[in-house]
Amino acid sequence: MKNLSQATEEKLLEYIDGTLRAPDGEEMAQQLRSNSTLRGRYEELKRVHDALRATTTEAPSANFTKAVMNRLNERPVPATFSTRNGIILLVVAILAAAMATVLLSMGVFDNVSTPTVDLTKINLPKNLEQPLNSFHMDVRLMINVIIILNLALAFMLLDRAVLRPYFKRRMLDEVS
Repeated sequence: MKNLSQATEEKLLEYIDGTLRAPDGEEMAQQLRSNSTLRGRYEELKRVHDALRATTTEAPSANFTKAVMNRLNERPVPATFSTRNGIILLVVAILAAAMATVLLSMGVFDNVSTPTVDLTKINLPKNLEQPLNSFHMDVRLMINVIIILNLALAFMLLDRAVLRPYFKRRMLDEVS
């Protein structure tokens, strides 16, 4: 479909809205009868116009503005877990780190054979030119990493479950 000029589009929209002056309206009706491009565009715009007229807009409740304005100064409640659950998780993380440390110091993992990961047995695409090498995993190093990660988790839980609530209560007590 050939593009219409901006002025013609605006007149067509005014014609559809019924706001076009009488002489211009009669001229537009005559052009619609004689010009198939204009008539096609008119039908498109008319369908959109009718669809928009058929929709209803939702009106907010009478006290919507007042309710929003009253809640502007409120701070959102942060999503946190309960102090009790945080302390339980903290105790579990510390116990797991302690057990792993005791087992490591007793030499339980000294006789464990070091597993070898053989990457040459993996079916890879043919376009890889260099073969992949095998590598050995150190079990003691893995256990040490797990202990360190457990302790880091324990410190995070200590902060969230114990220290933050304590200092928040203390700050509120000083203010009041």
